[in-house]
Amino acid sequence: MLIAERLLLLDRQLDGSPWGIARTPAAQNRRLAAACLVELTALGRLSLSAGQVHVPEDISAHYALLNDAQAVLRKRVCSPAEAVEAVHRAMPRIGADLLASLVRRGILIEQSKRKFGLFKELSYPVQSTSAYRESVKLLEQGAEQIGLNDLWQLGMILLADAFDLLKHHLPEQALALDARLDRFETFVSAARVSNDPSAQRARLIFALSKFE
Repeated sequence: MLIAERLLLLDRQLDGSPWGIARTPAAQNRRLAAACLVELTALGRLSLSAGQVHVPEDISAHYALLNDAQAVLRKRVCSPAEAVEAVHRAMPRIGADLLASLVRRGILIEQSKRKFGLFKELSYPVQSTSAYRESVKLLEQGAEQIGLNDLWQLGMILLADAFDLLKHHLPEQALALDARLDRFETFVSAARVSNDPSAQRARLIFALSKFE
């Protein structure tokens, strides 16, 4: 599963109700656009140079959604924040498409009911509790292994923090994790590691995770 799919799955309780205040589709799409770009960075498909995001090679990411996001940035040079906004605007159905995919694969269930007799209200309870538990486990592993060895897990934990999910899924670790992530961001920004390719990608992952 993609990082965006994992986060969309974890951004709800098992009965489908949101953990906190429900987000607008636009706000959710912006978060998911950031998740796509973080995953591309973890895969080595995006780089950061002089504060600008670049697509270094014309290589498929093996996921149509990630390839579409990569294509948005292929002919432009922009900051991480501008990159997230560009993908968000160019791909306004990220959230809807990911929900539909999760439903097709039996991970979520789509339920609808009339609200005030006027319109349908959709909810997406979790059907695959194993996928849900696996995603929580990945958060736990990411919390334990913050570093350059696994940039995918770094992206997962940073975005879970940005999605405000850590206090729900890792309540006992949330405050300490914020401090550890701040220290690690300082480390990857230090001059002594500036030429390390993994540190460069980690810096971009940190930047993309600050999408609001």
